[in-house]
Amino acid sequence: MILITRFIQRWRLRPVIKRLPFVLKERYGAGKFYTAGQVRTTADVLKLNPALLIPALAIACTASEFLNANLRWTEQDYWETRADIARLLGIDEQELNCEFLTHKLREPMDASNASGGIYPPAG
Repeated sequence: MILITRFIQRWRLRPVIKRLPFVLKERYGAGKFYTAGQVRTTADVLKLNPALLIPALAIACTASEFLNANLRWTEQDYWETRADIARLLGIDEQELNCEFLTHKLREPMDASNASGGIYPPAG
């Protein structure tokens, strides 16, 4: 049962893990972290499920950007979300950032949708 639950959780996070970092890199340049505004804009472009915004911000933002994104969120929310995602992916929490994910995965989930200039550049 635990194995099935982990599979479902990973499947649910696929757009955040396998698309978001690549599109952020394409739109804003390579980096470990991005601003909350950049992540929100890119999430809108990707039409991410709003329920995935917290994990998206936890992966792609620093703690201060995460906290600036919503006044009700706490630093504990940030670190717990990051720890859960890192554990789910089987990586060290320090490796959980966009730069690492784009290097580790090498190819976006859907290359036709996440590269090649299909998404409008930022700004």
